[in-house]
Amino acid sequence: IASIISEEVSQKVQFFSTFMDLHSDFGGHPFVNKEDIDYLREKNPAITHISILNSKGRLLFYSGDDGGRFSYVSELDSILRACVQSGKEYIGSVNRDSNHLYVLMAFPVREHRADARVSGVLVAEMDLGGLGLALEKNYPKDMFVAVVSPDDNLISYSGVPGGLVLTPDDSLRVDLFQWGKELDGRSGAHIKTVQGKGVLVSRAEVPVLDWAVYVEQPADMLRRLFWASTIHSLWDIAAILLVMIAFVLLVSYLVIIPIIRPVQRLQ
Repeated sequence: IASIISEEVSQKVQFFSTFMDLHSDFGGHPFVNKEDIDYLREKNPAITHISILNSKGRLLFYSGDDGGRFSYVSELDSILRACVQSGKEYIGSVNRDSNHLYVLMAFPVREHRADARVSGVLVAEMDLGGLGLALEKNYPKDMFVAVVSPDDNLISYSGVPGGLVLTPDDSLRVDLFQWGKELDGRSGAHIKTVQGKGVLVSRAEVPVLDWAVYVEQPADMLRRLFWASTIHSLWDIAAILLVMIAFVLLVSYLVIIPIIRPVQRLQ
């Protein structure tokens, strides 16, 4: 599950990085303009909003949903530190409305690909619908899996329609918060839920996003697997014994009996 998330997000990052690299060297003008980002949104419907900021964080122009302009304001300082000061891409918070989940992404804008100086920042908001469908298709059927952002925002869990949580479930958030607290940096442990039920919980990180993937299994899962394996082995042994007995009887009938019959006649 963590690999699926990383791959989906990496494809989105690569999409923007390729656009910026191509534009920097072959764009034909010194800076990204509105026609460029309109074209970008037209080619990728998952992009709901793009804003272009200068290196100080002032909005120059935008394309798409007006609401997207406000989603990055609270993270502007972090965006400028990552993109302008460090020259790296930034992947931030996850926002939701009644029908969609969006992830905030930002990329440094340079006049030329080899330039050290960052001229501005491209901030984009992307719909995570494609990621939700990929998760829904690949969730295991025999265990509970949940995906959580660093701010304990429940993004997805096995069984949710469309693979994304559009209406937060407070009871699940309580369980997930407790799991994170009980694990305390460990990759897995036996813990008790708020309801007092013992479960095995494992945790994996999604490096690109700092998201966490939790997997819950019954506390007696190891015992179940042991007995299932033992019973399966016993059936295999029984089948082998039956085949051996049948083989011995067949050999007796075809080989030994024809040899014994003449001796019986002589007697």
